[in-house]
Amino acid sequence: MNESDKDVTDPELAPRLTDEQWHRLCARGAIRYVDDSEILFTTGQRDYPMILVEDGEIEVVRDSPAWMDEEVIAVMDPRSFAGELGLLNGQRAFLTARAIGPGRVREVSRSDLRRLLAEDDELGDIILHALWARRESLRRGSAAMTLKIVGAAGSPGFLSLRRFANRLDLVHMAVELDLDAPAHPLHARYAPGDLPIVFLEGQPIVRATPGMLAEQLGLSYEPGDEDVVDLVVIGGGPAGLASAIYAASEGLSTVLVDAVAPGGQAASTSRIENYLGFPFGVSGDSLTGQAVLQAIKFGVRVCAPCEAVSLRSLGDDLGARMSSYLVRRIREESRIRVHLGANVTGLDGDAGLSTVVIDTVGPVQARGLFCFIGAEPATEWLAELDRDDAGFIRTGTDVTRQSLERWQTMGREPLPFETSVPRVFAAGDVRRGSMKRVAAAVGEGSSAVASVHRALAAHPVA
Repeated sequence: MNESDKDVTDPELAPRLTDEQWHRLCARGAIRYVDDSEILFTTGQRDYPMILVEDGEIEVVRDSPAWMDEEVIAVMDPRSFAGELGLLNGQRAFLTARAIGPGRVREVSRSDLRRLLAEDDELGDIILHALWARRESLRRGSAAMTLKIVGAAGSPGFLSLRRFANRLDLVHMAVELDLDAPAHPLHARYAPGDLPIVFLEGQPIVRATPGMLAEQLGLSYEPGDEDVVDLVVIGGGPAGLASAIYAASEGLSTVLVDAVAPGGQAASTSRIENYLGFPFGVSGDSLTGQAVLQAIKFGVRVCAPCEAVSLRSLGDDLGARMSSYLVRRIREESRIRVHLGANVTGLDGDAGLSTVVIDTVGPVQARGLFCFIGAEPATEWLAELDRDDAGFIRTGTDVTRQSLERWQTMGREPLPFETSVPRVFAAGDVRRGSMKRVAAAVGEGSSAVASVHRALAAHPVA
């Protein structure tokens, strides 16, 4: 991959795949033979493929707006691929790809690309890193001129457009106008009442709003995009993003909608210092930005600004108690044979295991047997707490009536996450009814602290 007239050495922008990785990637694409100057995808195209170059070269071009010439952004040589993050989030193309001479390429559709990211961890990570790194590189270059936001400094409309563009990591540039400086060339064509103005591929949108821009970019949700979705998450803050990520990673078709832009209040926080795993703190924008990228990776359709749509949930037999993406990998792995409704009835072998007896198929040669029997909470030492038959701790309103007798002298009932013993709290996997997920555990742990504060305020420790 060449950018302008110089080689790009950044391995994230131009990863060099091994023979085996390249063959796996090519297996996902359909062959297409191209002639000189043939267009592979064009500016404004909504559903366009990732292009794998097998033979020949293609160039990625920023089209010519009214005030400047066309510019070649990059040249893709054999065993490279063309595309950036818009391939995954549904954004219309803002660059054009065309062939330099005759050649042969492969086209990988958006659905096949998402399937690759879900099924091939090694190759998927390489491609996702490249798509994201290219988006960040394009944001810093002349491609940013394809989306130009112009407005009065500090005006609400201008700030809302900038917030929308930044939260969605759009390739853009923003120009602040001083309305008291009549020498600006825009004053010759537009009145102050036309602001803010968005120039999209050189075409003006006066009195622009985030909703108008989202519609033009293909980022707004339109009825009919999906006939039925499994889950609609309303609100793109940390809780909504976590919900969308978990749902999509477990095979649910998921739409995330937000009235403004994903990130919520957290995205406006300059520094978060008490989030698990970040000892030096992390900006809210960075944290939620990575969460949005993660959501897009798993196939979440992120739509903003827009309202809610309908929902329906689905399931399957093998996936009743297993994540859907694991089910898919198991079913597509030719070396795995699935026996539903089966039981292990016997083991046989001399120095080691050699045979497993399954009631539905009989003896099966095997050198190992792995039993996934579920989690067992380490709560044996907490016999004084109210627990269920499996040992999980009851908290809050789940505490049984007979355990509430000791609370009469307290003048209150257990707080959320508080156990049957006052001022003893449980959160995470040991708590009865918890989600048994990392993000849920982080949320429970932080939420339990609020109950701790309430308990201490009611009965201060001497």
